[in-house]
Amino acid sequence: MTHTYTVGKFNTASRKKANAKVSKNTVTVSKSNFKKYANVKKYFIFSNDKGQGNTKKIVKKTKIKSTVGKKKTLKSNCLLYSKKNLKGKKYTYKKNTKVKILKNINKNVDYVQVIATKRKAYINVKNYK
Repeated sequence: MTHTYTVGKFNTASRKKANAKVSKNTVTVSKSNFKKYANVKKYFIFSNDKGQGNTKKIVKKTKIKSTVGKKKTLKSNCLLYSKKNLKGKKYTYKKNTKVKILKNINKNVDYVQVIATKRKAYINVKNYK
């Protein structure tokens, strides 16, 4: 399997453990070692079996652990937003406000309902206790 990187990219202890073979701007490493030592969540692998016409693509996507239905408490005063890009109308809530997660938008944003007021809005997940 061949991956193109600058040569200096593999001059680290963890990547040396992956038995990466560097030649000019080409790095050869096994698929299992790449997964173990590459320190990435999403990647694209192109494999060319030396002109035999065999090529394959592997795309791995990060899965978000679902927290839908869970109740969380805000760790400090924070903002909730009307839009999922955390923009738009802002709502200020105090520390210890309880919210229920309605939907996981991405790894950083949830769509929640404030239990006391029933308001629905978007929140940065770093605001949970």
